[in-house]
Amino acid sequence: LFGVILHIAYTARKHNAEAGLADVRAFLTDPSYQFADLLQQMIHETHTVPGDQLWEVTLLDGSVYQTATCPEVAMVAGEMAKKEERELSGILSTAVTKLQLYADPIIARHTQRSDFRMRDLVNGAHPMTLYVVVPPSDRRRLRPLVRIFLTQLLDQLTSDMTFENGRAASAFKHRLL
Repeated sequence: LFGVILHIAYTARKHNAEAGLADVRAFLTDPSYQFADLLQQMIHETHTVPGDQLWEVTLLDGSVYQTATCPEVAMVAGEMAKKEERELSGILSTAVTKLQLYADPIIARHTQRSDFRMRDLVNGAHPMTLYVVVPPSDRRRLRPLVRIFLTQLLDQLTSDMTFENGRAASAFKHRLL
């Protein structure tokens, strides 16, 4: 999914739009294209906008060329294009299954963009409290979304964590309890 997410993000940026996981799902499930065609699109798409620097790619022979296609996107799509059809089908099916949550238009709309930064919870002007409330009737359906949110939150807030004398040395203004 990494390469597809990057491709969708760069493509949206070219059109001054925002992209979310619902857009990734829509790209992968577009009935007007075969998946092999989508991979070729990813390999050949221009991912830059005017004013961007081109990516430099160094080949095995040491030669260097510049490209407007994100090398990571092209590499992932190229690797996928080389897979056997049966394996590729399984990968696509798994990805679409994991993204099924974003078929819900309410979830798609509310996850399209964020209006806060996770670090603001601990470095904002004032202490904040975060409540994650899920109605019992939606608990099972929203479990993957809550898991993604909490994982991102923990990863973001612990990535620069340091320890002194066996205890966390906080670099934040506020504690998150």
